[in-house]
Amino acid sequence: MKHTSLTLLFACIVSMSFAQTERGSIFIGGNSKLDFSTNSNIEKSGLDTYQLDFSPKVGYFIFNGMVVGLQIPIQYVKETSDYSSDEAHSVGIAPFIRHYWSSAKIKPYIDASIGLGVIKSNYTLTSGSFYPSSSHTSKNELMINFGVGLAYWITKNVSLESGLKFNYTSYDFGGSNPVNTRGAGLNIGIAVSI
Repeated sequence: MKHTSLTLLFACIVSMSFAQTERGSIFIGGNSKLDFSTNSNIEKSGLDTYQLDFSPKVGYFIFNGMVVGLQIPIQYVKETSDYSSDEAHSVGIAPFIRHYWSSAKIKPYIDASIGLGVIKSNYTLTSGSFYPSSSHTSKNELMINFGVGLAYWITKNVSLESGLKFNYTSYDFGGSNPVNTRGAGLNIGIAVSI
């Protein structure tokens, strides 16, 4: 019995030591991003955008080095121009896929996600307006992300990640022209593979 218990304990330790990106492992992670973007809507030219994202995620390694799963993107956005300001909060759900290369301690990766969310905003007309006013809206958004990065495995199951993420977001004000933003930002995160 003692021999069987030691064998099982050894097997668990060995399987954990190779659990980084092995098929059948569970992936739990999260990252954040600070993003500065420009707006493509001609009516709002000169619009400056500040965006802070946080995205917890969970996934499953379907192949060695390839994980698929779901993330919950949470966003804070502030847009300002000469005549208006818009502050918004959003939450969504997005399937993702990520592929790691290498069996070394530092693993390059590529990932992508597409998702839907709801954004609530507070829009205020400021200087230059004859009728200063504000409005509160809720709208749907489409989020598409693509990124590349490096994961540094500080232990056999925990990695620190840093990558460059390219994003495209489109949302509609309900009848008026849709707003499309795109940009790039640096992601910093942590991941656990069990």
